[in-house]
Amino acid sequence: MPLVEGESLRDRLEREKQLPVDEAVEIGRAVASALEYAHQRGIIHRDIKPGNILLQSGQPLVADFGIALALQAAEGTRLTQTGISLGTPHYMSPEQATGDRELDPRSDVYALGAILYESLTGSPPFGGSSTQSIVAKILTAEPEDISATRGTVPDNVTAAIQKALSKLPADRFSTAADFSRALANPSFTTATGRLGAQAAFVGAEWRRRTLVSGGLAAGLGLLAIWGWLRPVPQPTPSIHRVQLWADPPTTRQVSQEMILSPDGSAIAFVDTIQGQRRLLVKERDRLDPSPVSDAVDPGGLFFSPDGEWIGFWQDGALKKVPRGGGAAVTFADSVQRIEPAGAWLDDGSVVFAREGRLYRVDADGGEAHPVSEASIPGLWYLAPLPGGRGVLFSSCEGSCHRSRVYVLDLESGALHSLLEDAILGAYVPTGHILHVQPDGRAYAAPFDLDELRLTAPSVEVLDGVALVGVSASLVVSQSGSVLYLEGPQLAPSGLSEPVWLDREGNATPIDQGWTLAAAQESGLALSSDGRLLAAALEADGKVDVWVKELPDGSFVRLTFADSVSYRPSWTEDGRTVMYVDHSGDRCRLMARRADGSTPARLILDDHDACMGQWSRDGDWLVFRADRADGSGDILGLREGEGETPAALVATEFHETSPELSPDGRWLAYASDESGRSEVYLRPFPAVDEARWLVSDAGGAMPFWDSGGRELFFIDGEGVLVASALDFGPPLRTRNRPLFSMAVVYAGVSNDRAGVRMFGVTPDGTRFFALRGAGSERIDDRVAIVLRDGWIQDLEDVPGS
Repeated sequence: MPLVEGESLRDRLEREKQLPVDEAVEIGRAVASALEYAHQRGIIHRDIKPGNILLQSGQPLVADFGIALALQAAEGTRLTQTGISLGTPHYMSPEQATGDRELDPRSDVYALGAILYESLTGSPPFGGSSTQSIVAKILTAEPEDISATRGTVPDNVTAAIQKALSKLPADRFSTAADFSRALANPSFTTATGRLGAQAAFVGAEWRRRTLVSGGLAAGLGLLAIWGWLRPVPQPTPSIHRVQLWADPPTTRQVSQEMILSPDGSAIAFVDTIQGQRRLLVKERDRLDPSPVSDAVDPGGLFFSPDGEWIGFWQDGALKKVPRGGGAAVTFADSVQRIEPAGAWLDDGSVVFAREGRLYRVDADGGEAHPVSEASIPGLWYLAPLPGGRGVLFSSCEGSCHRSRVYVLDLESGALHSLLEDAILGAYVPTGHILHVQPDGRAYAAPFDLDELRLTAPSVEVLDGVALVGVSASLVVSQSGSVLYLEGPQLAPSGLSEPVWLDREGNATPIDQGWTLAAAQESGLALSSDGRLLAAALEADGKVDVWVKELPDGSFVRLTFADSVSYRPSWTEDGRTVMYVDHSGDRCRLMARRADGSTPARLILDDHDACMGQWSRDGDWLVFRADRADGSGDILGLREGEGETPAALVATEFHETSPELSPDGRWLAYASDESGRSEVYLRPFPAVDEARWLVSDAGGAMPFWDSGGRELFFIDGEGVLVASALDFGPPLRTRNRPLFSMAVVYAGVSNDRAGVRMFGVTPDGTRFFALRGAGSERIDDRVAIVLRDGWIQDLEDVPGS
């Protein structure tokens, strides 16, 4: 074993008996990270104890993998064979104590739970005068509650240790990474604790590295937290559960924005790091991903045909960056943000969207040219066909719960409808179009690449593709691998359940008779007295604004036009609702009496205003004017001062979500001028006199309490934050995180959409939200699945 200067955790506990809570948790999470690394490679430690955790400059190292490696060399012979220790009784799991032949990672999870228990209370979970008495208690007794010994231990830490010490392996965390996340998650409880139990699956059997230390080769080694461990030879399965991080920077382990390289050797995805959304790549032979660009808030990822470049959308432009990292290069501007944002063809050109039309540009830059004259509503999911013959894309109306897959003939510019009720389409090298239906089933249909048409009906080939809202994450590589999210259909699609949330995030259902679905990115608003709800809801495939008296009043439908109506807001008197009327690629602001007694009237038809708000006195209309590249400025119109709006916040950056304070003296909004979305505050209407940063770790979607003394927003990790304001002078803010919005929605992103799906009561104690039926964290419901060689499953499909 390499020489490690320092002491063991056993030495520390002998001296101090109990560790500070934060330090114990930090050590536990670091050890969990090391165990997760080993478990991913098929190695179970079997003898985790304080004496095998070495502290070097305060950093824990897990030592003595001798038992694990010896058993690996013996190819799984019994634990009790000569020369193999049975483990240390105080930290043995029940199954290890009874001599089970097969142990899995959950046995090490139990041992780590016992170590943390001792680190916090000063004693192991079970003691006794002999090994036999200790084992008997492990099998039959329950440990004393940690809080009874040490009341300062946070509830989530107590709950996580309790779960780790469960008698049955099935009741523990599935992985050490799950245990680590629970320790860091203040909202974790044993009652709701499915934290990643099914989502953060043990990572795939990635391509092997032969990085061997002398100590490991000798059969007795030291695993550093970020070190390398000899992989375990084992058969390569065709289905892998992929873990993007060994120790994720947030509580998430699933990304909805991920793509697979053409050769299937890497996954590119977007995740939040220190409050900023970044582009990362996880190679098969790496435990953790690596950032490949300093671009903030990228989206619409797509690979080049050779897999050496990654294209993405940022700030209204198409950019590319080398897969191995480097400076991003812009090659097209005024680009519409869709997923993916481009289809990279074999000839080096890229097809992209601009104001609902498709254009083509060389990936090395140059002038972009339209490839079709058609304006396509709800355009998304561009996918190239081989040989540059054409491009597949999806098109949808309204809330996108119904969509079609089309093919664009790049030679003629003609569009052809291929599939109805299909969310996305992708070409498979067998000559099929793979498409996903709204029920999460994937089908394959044989496709004539010369004539650009289907030649036979579709056949089901895959089930269980998770739909988050109306979006499905599924990518096929040219090597025949398929990468997708596996799981059920998640909110916000499906029925919605209205709930009140207290300031701790505890939900109370409101109306059991609710029958409508919240439309994606639709918005809702409470009247100033908290009695009336205005929300954009879906019925019969169409999105309209409805009004309902809470808690159990009837629905009144306000909008009946063929266009999409959403993002409602109230006048101060609670009598009128203003909303966005969206037709094609154009927005305008409309208003109607809340009881439906008057016709809808046009408020603003210019400036492509896709969100707006009246001041309480009705003197000002503040709105966001959208630009073609997806960005926008905040403008204002004052009653009696003409039809030319004043530029309130108009910069080269992206401003969104304007919210006037109840007294009309302050304007809150979100902007990415710092490189990420943050919430700012300006005096109103003298907006140029001062500006204050309110959020400090990312911020979006601000809204006020009725008294104007508290401003709420969503931070960079999807947590609802309350900012108490002291207007001074000088102005001071005090931010307090309340709860993760994941308790309501399957996915909450801190982005520029600015669509608020919650409201606050007049007294500021409760929040209204529409929770997707059965809503849980995405990580708790879905898994990332990679199926290598999946293309072989299509051999029996007609047309292969």
